Amino acid sequence: MSGDSASVSVYVAVAPPDAFEVFTREIDLWWRQGPAYRIAGRRRGQIHFEEGAGGRLFESFDERTFEVGRITTWEPPARLAFEWRGVNFKPDEKTLVEVSFAPQREGRWSPCATAASPRCGPITRCATAARAPTSRASSGCGGPA
Repeated sequence: MSGDSASVSVYVAVAPPDAFEVFTREIDLWWRQGPAYRIAGRRRGQIHFEEGAGGRLFESFDERTFEVGRITTWEPPARLAFEWRGVNFKPDEKTLVEVSFAPQREGRWSPCATAASPRCGPITRCATAARAPTSRASSGCGGPA
């Protein structure tokens, strides 16, 4: 990854398949709401991953669907990488996010995202077994932060 980057780790007491599933299948529960973070703005939209490398990260609302990113790596339960574009990004701008679920002490796992964006700089986010973030660092540009 070139440009700015950031990294954050969090320990969660779940098996890697469970952590991967929560992060990918329940993305709409932890991805921030509002116009800075979603194409739907203040309307209620749904964000989803299409499974597999090459799959879309998309948002649906008002019977429309918008692609906001692409999965570049899909390796359950160990690794996920995707590109994300904010609503205010220029056509050639995107944020690269890599999430790894690595073994840690006492059998715990650390699902964590690392991202870099030419416009926003570093963005990171981690999910927990409780299906909510426990640690966050953000540049205020939305998306995974």
